[in-house]
Amino acid sequence: MYSYLIKQLQDVPNKVLLAYKGTHIKKEAFLTAVDKVAAYLHHRLNIRPGDVVTLNLPNIPQALITFYAISKCGAIASIVHPLLPVDSVIDLMKATGSRHLFCFDLAFGEHAERLISNGITPILCGAEEYLGIFKKIGYKCINHAKLRPLRRLKDKGCLRFADTLKEKRPLDAQPRLGDVAVYLHSGGTTGQPKTIALSADNFNVLSVKLEPVMDGYDRDRDVILMALPMFHGFGLGVCAHFGLCHGLKIVLMPKFSARECAELLTKEGVNFIAGVPSMFEKMMHEPSFVHSPHFKDLRYLYCGGDKMPYDLKQQFDKLLSNSGSIARLQEGYGLTETVNVVCVNNRTDNIRDCVGIPLVGNTFKIIDDNGRPLPVHRKGEICVNTETAMLGYLNDPDATAATLHTDENGQVWVHTGDYGYLDNEGRVYFLERLKRLIKISGVNVFPAAIENEVSTLPEIARCCAVEYKTEKHTTGIELAMILNDGYVLDEPLKDKIIATLSRKFMRYSMPSKFTVMQEFPLTPLGKIDYRAITRMLA
Repeated sequence: MYSYLIKQLQDVPNKVLLAYKGTHIKKEAFLTAVDKVAAYLHHRLNIRPGDVVTLNLPNIPQALITFYAISKCGAIASIVHPLLPVDSVIDLMKATGSRHLFCFDLAFGEHAERLISNGITPILCGAEEYLGIFKKIGYKCINHAKLRPLRRLKDKGCLRFADTLKEKRPLDAQPRLGDVAVYLHSGGTTGQPKTIALSADNFNVLSVKLEPVMDGYDRDRDVILMALPMFHGFGLGVCAHFGLCHGLKIVLMPKFSARECAELLTKEGVNFIAGVPSMFEKMMHEPSFVHSPHFKDLRYLYCGGDKMPYDLKQQFDKLLSNSGSIARLQEGYGLTETVNVVCVNNRTDNIRDCVGIPLVGNTFKIIDDNGRPLPVHRKGEICVNTETAMLGYLNDPDATAATLHTDENGQVWVHTGDYGYLDNEGRVYFLERLKRLIKISGVNVFPAAIENEVSTLPEIARCCAVEYKTEKHTTGIELAMILNDGYVLDEPLKDKIIATLSRKFMRYSMPSKFTVMQEFPLTPLGKIDYRAITRMLA
């Protein structure tokens, strides 16, 4: 990806590529930082082609700089959610063979000694490192108590990102050992946590496929808001790699805020936003956003990561139309196994359940339970043939074989585990997920993992985690339980469940509703029928 980026930026002037909290980083400064970090990784940390370096960062400049530096080293970037508990990060690093971790100092500084004891070298990145002088002073004053202990960590083997920028020895781009360039961590098409191996070509080809979708982008005018995190294929492939390779300015937002979105329309000229449905819903209900004088200047709005409620699109499009904006909320569809997006609606499309037309070169088919292709308007599993298909799941050949099927013509099809159909014009319709995976604010939540943890408690005989939605389409987790004799559902038990889950999972996995049942409905095979439970609790 580094070499492709350099090639794409050859004819781009020394313009601003990254904007972060008022700080602007131009092309030459960005590429210089990438080169220095890559040289540090190679010369000081002995990173070689095929090695794995883990990124656990929010959307700050260090995240993108380090990502392309890893690529220049010919190494593999393993990108994990910045809110993931330290135990899970350590587990993922062991599974991928990674020994170096770029992490956010305020989140992981207190765990530095534990990381080091597990053979991991932490490279701490601070939010203030790319702030202007006055914002940096303010940030340090506000976080003084948290930042002070971090100064003592260097003597214990902990590095700072600033150290990597001091490297003076040059480094030529290193050849890649094998095809793998990126590890992303998702649910897999089976609903179980997987590490997805992706190539540099996956991302580079997606960058080319997206060009027709952009409908005449202008690198001197169009500005991308990157609120989607890098661990999300949508954020990494669309906002980051596509944006940088086409010389667009990317505005980094470490934590999503609809109010801050409104400010960035004015301050940075944002006119391109990619997000998940919950983000657009919050924008729509933020008066300062929809009443901004620059709301009418929005040109590109793409929604993915989860199924978008039809009424959300209708309402958002009405606001856009009334403001005089040419933009419309365009829903797309994809999965991490294809670097996310594989099809997207045009601006003029407004069909319920339609997630668009295939990107150039992509082919879809719908199959029945026996793997046989179905005609148009017949519902079944969605399969896609695309050059952006993953290489496979790390250390899981069975799951890889269940997801990537090669047909009699030698074409490789990604079996998505999603249910839908095609129409006569080739549009793709997504109805529901076949896999048992819940999306909350674009984050994957795994019910089986929740159940496994809760079932370790002596109070719980059986449990089932299911999805519920409020009238505003907000998704949450409801935990249905069968209690062992002598126990009751009270506040102490709820707190105990949350405390147990908090040790391993992010807040998105925490149940917000609890229900006690006397028995669970079962499938013919004797398994808990979670779909039936979902209907019963609705």
